[in-house]
Amino acid sequence: MVRALPRSLRLIRELGDVLLHGCHRGDGRRALVKPTFGAAAPALAPAALTVRLLPSRPEPEPLESPRFARAGARSPVRIRLAPLAEDIQTRADCEQLVRAFYGRALTDPVIGWLFTDVAKLDLEAHVPRLTRFWETILLGAQSYGGGAFRPHLELNSKAQLRKGHFDRWLYLWDTTVDELFSGPHADLAKAHAHRVAQAFELRLRSFEQQQDPLAVPGLPIVQQYGRGSREP
Repeated sequence: MVRALPRSLRLIRELGDVLLHGCHRGDGRRALVKPTFGAAAPALAPAALTVRLLPSRPEPEPLESPRFARAGARSPVRIRLAPLAEDIQTRADCEQLVRAFYGRALTDPVIGWLFTDVAKLDLEAHVPRLTRFWETILLGAQSYGGGAFRPHLELNSKAQLRKGHFDRWLYLWDTTVDELFSGPHADLAKAHAHRVAQAFELRLRSFEQQQDPLAVPGLPIVQQYGRGSREP
């Protein structure tokens, strides 16, 4: 036979549940119940209950709320796509590339003095010649004739050209090509510049000990489209 708990014990058990879990009001707020026991019977039943309302947890604000919309309007995220560079296609493109390169090279702290102080380069006379050179290499125009190695050999007799000078030249050239153009002709412009620089450096080292280093033949170059070869 199970005996029912006395009323005082039932109240104490119910009070314990309230103290552990609290109770919820109809408006969604949770009430924390704090008992105040009478002096005569502290172990039996509470004489009064002090109820303190706790603030309910706010629901997370949706991203589409007006506040977020206003914040987004103040600081929008903009993604700007750079236009795709085109390939080298015309003589004008070759001239643009040559002029942009020498705009860097003439003021460069590593090799600029070689052009301005030693070679005393006449840019307006030099640009058309170099434009024809690259037009021949890249576009098969066959508009260039002459030798590109001999001027470098003469320059080397006045100021020795070392690997660091060639490396800097190539860095400026590659940077200029990549900024202006993209495509097979642009890749060829960089690859051919590296081949020529390597060949020139090796030939300069081999001719430095000769008595008459200026009596040298031209350096053959390879054209695109298989239209024969010329000496730069």
